[in-house]
This record gives sequence, structure tokens and C-alpha cells, in this order.
Amino acid sequence: MQVAWPTPTGGVMKRRIIIALVIMITVLLATPANAEAYENDYTGTQIKQCRFARNDVWNDSEIRDLIRCAFRTVGTSSQIDMALFVAEKESGFQEGAYNSSGCAGLFQHMVRYWPERYASFPKMDKWYHLGLNVFNPRSNVFITARMVGTGAWGPWDL
Repeated sequence: MQVAWPTPTGGVMKRRIIIALVIMITVLLATPANAEAYENDYTGTQIKQCRFARNDVWNDSEIRDLIRCAFRTVGTSSQIDMALFVAEKESGFQEGAYNSSGCAGLFQHMVRYWPERYASFPKMDKWYHLGLNVFNPRSNVFITARMVGTGAWGPWDL
């Protein structure tokens, strides 16, 4: 014997949809654009990601927030002030900065060394959704943060 469950009438269904939409809009409006989120990597370790509302070009404030978040995320938070100083001096917080000696991006990595630096932290791409492009702000900042964590500011010779 089958039990027949009552189906909602048109008015009840409309109210449920409206309530669901109001809740979704409220949640979306309450979440800051530059929210830090957590995600599990394949080992089950909880890692923090720096997520940002994206435009084609990053502004100074977004770059500074990214640097702070990335350096906190990879465990080099004691170096945030130095990172902000270096990025300002090297590129003026311009993601597309390039100079004639072959340095590029926010932290002015030598372009010829970038693929090797990127490849030396293979899990970073999976964990933080980076790209191989030296001009990618996320890649440039996260790789720099990891380099600082493993060898201080050596390549920048401060």
C-alpha cells in the first residue's frame, strides 16, 4: 500500500520559493567579497585559501589583502610587513610590472627562473589554484610567500 503525500498548493510553493530566495540573497550579501575560505586538500588537512572577487585588473587594496592572506596562509605572517614593502618597491603593486632585466610581476621574479620556482612547490597549484603565468597575482604572491618560508628573502638581496 502506497501513502500519498500531500503536494503543496500554488500559493504555498510560491511562498517557499520566495523565502528560499530571500535567504540566499541575505547570505550572499552578508559574505564579504574578500572572504577567506577553507578547503580540504587530498590528505585531509584543512588549508586556508584567499578568495577574492575578481576583476580583470587588481587594485592596490586587493593586492595588499592578497599578500596579507597568502603570507598568513603559508605560515610566514611575521614577514607580511616586509612583503608589502618589497612588493611596493619592486612593482608599485602593479601585477603587470616588467623591467628590461627580465623581472616580472608583483615581486619581480626573473622570468627565466619562474618555471623552476613554480615547479618547486607542486602542491601549491592544487591547493591555491595558481597558474604558471608570472603576472598572475595569486601565483606570484603565493610562490613568493613559500620561498620566503623556505629561504627568507635571499633572492631579493635586501
